[in-house]
Amino acid sequence: MSYSQYERGKYIRLNMIHNLLLDGGAGKINAEQFGITWDLIDEMETAGTTHSRKLAENEYYKKAVSRWVEAKQAQRQRFTESKSI
Repeated sequence: MSYSQYERGKYIRLNMIHNLLLDGGAGKINAEQFGITWDLIDEMETAGTTHSRKLAENEYYKKAVSRWVEAKQAQRQRFTESKSI
């Protein structure tokens, strides 16, 4: 596994945990939903991918993956702009 795959998995996992803790602390989700999502995080592979349908359909996982895509696009944009100078 390459470092970028590890980096992707770490980003997605931490983003899910961060958002889950924020929503749990704010009372947006109940304890049962929190526990279910927390347990689903264990089904994620190191690269941030999954074979679990439940995890793939989880809103926190979807948000984390879309944020990863946005972060990589922003990184590519910054790289492109720095090369054009």
